[in-house]
Amino acid sequence: MKPPLVFLACLCCVLSLGTPSQAQPDQQATRIQPYGANPYYWQYRGEPILLLGGTDEDNLFQMPGMEAHVEALVAVGGNYVRNTMSSRDDGNLWPFAQRADGRYDLDAWNDAYWQRLDRFLDATAERDVIVQLEVWDKWDMATNNWSASPWHPDNNVNYAFEDTKLKGYYGDFMLEAHDFFNAVPALHDDRLLHHHQQRFVDKLLSHTLAYDHILYTVSNELHPTFSHEWGVYWATYIHRAAQAAGTSVQVTEMFWTPDLRAKDHRVILDRPELFGYFEASQNTSNKTFWQHWRHLQWVREALADAPRPINIVKIYDKDVAPGFMWHQILGGAASSRFHRPRNGIGLNPMAQANLKSLRMWLAAYDVFTGVPDGDSGYRGGHTLLTDRERGEAYVHYRDGEQYSVYFRAPGDVGLALPEGRWTLQWLDVEQSQWRAAETITSTGAVRLTTPPAGSWLALFTKAP
Repeated sequence: MKPPLVFLACLCCVLSLGTPSQAQPDQQATRIQPYGANPYYWQYRGEPILLLGGTDEDNLFQMPGMEAHVEALVAVGGNYVRNTMSSRDDGNLWPFAQRADGRYDLDAWNDAYWQRLDRFLDATAERDVIVQLEVWDKWDMATNNWSASPWHPDNNVNYAFEDTKLKGYYGDFMLEAHDFFNAVPALHDDRLLHHHQQRFVDKLLSHTLAYDHILYTVSNELHPTFSHEWGVYWATYIHRAAQAAGTSVQVTEMFWTPDLRAKDHRVILDRPELFGYFEASQNTSNKTFWQHWRHLQWVREALADAPRPINIVKIYDKDVAPGFMWHQILGGAASSRFHRPRNGIGLNPMAQANLKSLRMWLAAYDVFTGVPDGDSGYRGGHTLLTDRERGEAYVHYRDGEQYSVYFRAPGDVGLALPEGRWTLQWLDVEQSQWRAAETITSTGAVRLTTPPAGSWLALFTKAP
């Protein structure tokens, strides 16, 4: 259960929203935060942790049978979930009280909504499952959802169209920015709407800041039609709220643009004091492994002066999702999660098998002291592999100690392996089984040919 927390009734009255100072030392050493020995990864309760997940819903706190689903994830090695504060799907609750005439009162809360959130936070905390929580989901305001939203002026008793800059209809996000996401002072300064946005965030943080297992993301897929000032404002606001509550948190923004080198993502790279990790999920919209890999390596290089974790909270493609997860982890990502079945594989049997296999590999390999072998060049190349077709195999290694080579399909490559005796083990990824270990001798390079079918990981460990 969450520890007691004295929270300010209205943070907007006391928080200065200038650029935050360097984050203060965390008052709770147990809190999720970048790993001190290697800040490309996370630590939780003082120990390094790799985040792996796969769930059937994004707004998991609204899901019937949520506890059982989280338990099923934990049973196969998962420890990471996504939770949007979204309410647009059938059966979802909104955070506000609804009056008899059907309109909402943004000054009154729907207790059942917040009870769902508390139950979810308790369930994940008790199972040591890290939550990546998205505060604002732009799809709640999308064309087909906006007409039913409590934020729509026709649907609440708190403001009319003439009181805000909101409109009754919005089209495609790719062509038109929704005024809801321009309410902050640096943009439209829509004060009445913004007042109610602040009330919602204050209420949300009053439920979440007491927990030590939550990572914050401002938005879901902020499109280039929106200004990054929205994310800067709310990231700053969340940090100030945490400081007022005597703690610190990790915050980022998620951008829609798949190319991680695009200018949208620049604000994350340039503001380490504000954005404590890089969210790279939209990169999985790239359908080719080599593109995905080189963008990930580009971000690692761009973060070299101020290393931070790279999270991937959703993997989209149903056909190649398992391969994406493996090469994200071998590529140096700090987290990876299978997206819900509408766009991904959720926690289906294939996801479960790969999560089990990843944990088997991690039990034998210290990923926190290793590095990916690769670069951000056009072909997403490797320095340790030869005769490699583009996207065929990926390597993570601990120099001179261990080498991990992942094949999403049967393959045959050369591997530069230091001279000496090595133990080789093959992990059958789809069956979650290790093959019997064998000892080999390297003269500086070895030929590596997978078994005939399936996905495989080869693990070389220096023999005594």
